[in-house]
Amino acid sequence: MANISAVSWQSVSSAFSPDGALRDIYVLDTTLEDWQRLWQWLLAGGIKTTFNVDSVRSSAPDDVQYAFRLRSAQSPCCLLDWHGIELASHFFCVEEIEFDLVPSQVTAATWPHLLEFLVQVGDLLRKPIRLTDENAREAVIVAYDPCTTTLHQQSRASSAGAA
Repeated sequence: MANISAVSWQSVSSAFSPDGALRDIYVLDTTLEDWQRLWQWLLAGGIKTTFNVDSVRSSAPDDVQYAFRLRSAQSPCCLLDWHGIELASHFFCVEEIEFDLVPSQVTAATWPHLLEFLVQVGDLLRKPIRLTDENAREAVIVAYDPCTTTLHQQSRASSAGAA
């Protein structure tokens, strides 16, 4: 099991200062099977999950392919309430799982829960997962590798220079 306390709130808090941008969570190189595994976990796990189509609440489908079929003409969105942090997935593409979040919802109290989300999803899919600046897959704030069960923090100076 990953050591959640390995990345302290104090070491990352500046990454959540309000700047008008969201923060993103990415799992890269995913397949439809990865999406379906995640989808079933969300629906079965007692996580408050809302499925919207064009901002109107809809019944959550059993098969995540439905959301991708809608994508060409409508805007499907899955909203999760993860311990006070709203995570949103818009089903942009099968090849990556992306959730966005409002940085002001991440606080000293919610930070450990966000790390738990990264670990649980990474372990479920057996794929690395990263929390980044908005639309900046390489501007990593923190990442989790399920193969080594390690959480690691990226240097903010080096991520800014790489962006």
